[in-house]
Amino acid sequence: REIPVKPVEWNKKVPAVLKTDITLKLNKATIVAPPTPRAEPTVSIQVEVFRKKTQALRAQRRIINKLKLPVEIVQEYDYYKVIVTGFYSREETYKYYPELAGMGYAKIYIIIKE
Repeated sequence: REIPVKPVEWNKKVPAVLKTDITLKLNKATIVAPPTPRAEPTVSIQVEVFRKKTQALRAQRRIINKLKLPVEIVQEYDYYKVIVTGFYSREETYKYYPELAGMGYAKIYIIIKE
């Protein structure tokens, strides 16, 4: 048994989405362009180089807990480098030098990825 199909009756009165009083209050100054997505971070801080992995893991834990920054450990030959990543410019790293030096890390270098 088939159900008969009835034609849909459209309401000719379409409600307005924006009222005229709201649209008049918008200024060009309040309209802001969306932010452009940033490229991949290219600047990192090499904090210290350790011979033992346990020392590097301890340094990584300390930096993450204190500064809340992403930290990687990179093994190169028999050494473990502790690197703080995620910076877009050299100027962003300046405020972390005193913090890292205060934590006892004196061999701080900047790595710039070209």
